[in-house]
Amino acid sequence: MNIRNPVIAAALAMTFAGSAGAAEPGNGTPTYRPGHDASVEFPAPRKATRKDGAFVPPRNVAMVAPGMTKNQIYTLLDVPHFHEGLFFVRKWNYILNFYTGKGDEHVACQYQIRFDKKARVENTFFRDAECVQLLDRLLAPDVVTVAGPATPAKPAKTYRFNFAFDSAEIDDRGHATLREAAEEVRAGDYREVIVTGFTDTMGDTDYNDALAARRAAVSASALRGMVGGIPVYARAARDLEVPTGSQKRELRNRQVLIELYTTTVDRPAPVTDR
Repeated sequence: MNIRNPVIAAALAMTFAGSAGAAEPGNGTPTYRPGHDASVEFPAPRKATRKDGAFVPPRNVAMVAPGMTKNQIYTLLDVPHFHEGLFFVRKWNYILNFYTGKGDEHVACQYQIRFDKKARVENTFFRDAECVQLLDRLLAPDVVTVAGPATPAKPAKTYRFNFAFDSAEIDDRGHATLREAAEEVRAGDYREVIVTGFTDTMGDTDYNDALAARRAAVSASALRGMVGGIPVYARAARDLEVPTGSQKRELRNRQVLIELYTTTVDRPAPVTDR
């Protein structure tokens, strides 16, 4: 675990000392949690393609459990942060940044997902035991008094652009939209950005889910390079901009939606039903 601010080391140690055992599941997360095993080998951080890592909601990490597919992980954690190869890849490695709850203080944790022969999640690990404990603490439910029904957070501003059929390549209009959104983020008081990819109904559902995830991932990756430290999250969804029947090509449904939020929000479910 790489502590970005040395003054929090002692505070974290005190916090971890009082949190033995796994956190109780809650908020719709599975009971499974990442483990720590000294025999598990991790790549050197300097070899990462995203050396600064990514800020990921702790709940997204908790949602990764045995049996999940790689396409489902794309919507929660984006693409791996290391060059893992192209075929029969059995390990994905990430550098995940977590806020400690004390302002901008955060820690970086190396995280590894291992897959079985069917390319489904077999188990997950953190390099450092402290990260296991930190995740448990961050997932612990807060006691809150609610005066009335909560109002779902709504984006302050949205942008969208379309894709060619069966493609995740961003065209000139898409790049222009990304630059416009980035300028707005840099100029405004935004806390986070959610990028959602969609497809039309033509083709296989699993394939389309993966394509939607790739569209979101490539768009979010491009946006991250333009907005500095503002968290940008990628997800896939099956909602249709224009209702159609199955196996219908529709340009307006092949899109990416960019939502800018002035407050942090609960992550939406990775995929919704049509």
